[in-house]
Amino acid sequence: RTFACGVHSCQLPCHEGPCPVCPLDPSQVSTCPCGARALASFGCRRTRCTDPIPTCDNLCRKPLVGCEHRCQEKCHIGPCPPCAVPVTLQCRCKATTQTILCSEAQRYRRPTRQTPPPLLPSLALLLLSLSRHHRPERHHPIQSQSCSAPPYVGPCGRAGATAA
Repeated sequence: RTFACGVHSCQLPCHEGPCPVCPLDPSQVSTCPCGARALASFGCRRTRCTDPIPTCDNLCRKPLVGCEHRCQEKCHIGPCPPCAVPVTLQCRCKATTQTILCSEAQRYRRPTRQTPPPLLPSLALLLLSLSRHHRPERHHPIQSQSCSAPPYVGPCGRAGATAA
C-alpha cells in the first residue's frame, strides 16, 4: 500500500489499519541524513516528501550492516556503501594472512561452527575453499607452499566439505 503522500510505499509487513506517515514526510525529517545538522540550519523549507533532504559535510558515521564499523562516507541519502575498512584474515594454518576490505571479509566470516576457517594466501583460494561442498580436489586446489593446513573435514565426514 502507498502512504497518504501517494508517492512512496509502505515497507512494513502486511498489517491491519492505516500505514504510518511517510518516513520522508517533512514532519518526520528534521535533520540531515547523518543527524548532525537541523534542516532549519540549511535555510531550506521542505513542504513535501519529495522535496530534497540537504546533506552536510560531516561523515555519515551510521553503523554498517554486518560489521562493527561505521560509514566513512560524507553525509548521504540512501543506504550506506559496503564497508571499505581494511581487515586482516588469517589462514587456518596460522602461517598466512591477507588484508582485504571488511565488506569482502564478511562473506568469509564463520556463521557457524561447521564452516571452516578460510584458506589463504589468495582471495581466489578463499573463494574456492568456501564455495565448494564435497569437492576435495577444489577445496584447496593450489596447495600454497606457505600453507600447511590439513584438508578440512566437515561434519559430514568428507574432506573438503564446507557448510552448505
